[in-house]
Amino acid sequence: MNSKNLGGIGALMASAGMLIPYTGGGIVLAGLIILLIAYYNISKEFKRKQIWQSILIWFLFGVISFLFLTGFGLTSFLSLTSLAAKDQASFLKFLIPSIIFGLIAYTSFIIAGWHFYKTNQLTAKVYKQNIFRTAGLLEWIGALTSIIGLGLVVSWIAKIVLVVAFFSEKNQK
Repeated sequence: MNSKNLGGIGALMASAGMLIPYTGGGIVLAGLIILLIAYYNISKEFKRKQIWQSILIWFLFGVISFLFLTGFGLTSFLSLTSLAAKDQASFLKFLIPSIIFGLIAYTSFIIAGWHFYKTNQLTAKVYKQNIFRTAGLLEWIGALTSIIGLGLVVSWIAKIVLVVAFFSEKNQK
C-alpha cells in the first residue's frame, strides 16, 4: 500500500474514531499510528527527513499532552469532590496540581499542533497540494483554541481535510 492510501486511511480512522463512544479511542490511536507510518514513508520516498522528524515530535507531544490531560482530569475531579465534602485543605492540595497539569497539557498540545502544521507544510511542497497545508493550519488553530473547547472541533475538521488531501493528491515527485 502506498503512502497516499495509508495516510488517507490513518486520517479517516483518526477522524471517525473521535465520533465513536468507548472503542473510539483505540481507533483514533490506530489511525494516528498509521498516519505516522505514512509520513515516515513520505519522508523516505521524497528524501525529506524533516517530515519524519516533525511528525515524530507531533506524536510525542501529543502523547505528553494526553497524559497530562488525564492527570488534569483526575486532579480536577478530586479537587471538586473535596470541595463538595467541604474539605478546603484537600481542595487546594488537588487544585494546584490540576492547574499545573492543565497548563502542561495545553502547552504540549500547542507544540504538537505546530509540528503537525510544519509536517504538512513540507508535505504540501513535495506533493504540490496546498490542502495539506490547510489541514496542518487547522490542527494548529485547533490546538490554540483547545483551551476554550472549540479546538477539538477544529482538530476534527483538520483530520477530515487531511483525509481529502491524502485521497486527492497527485503523488508527484
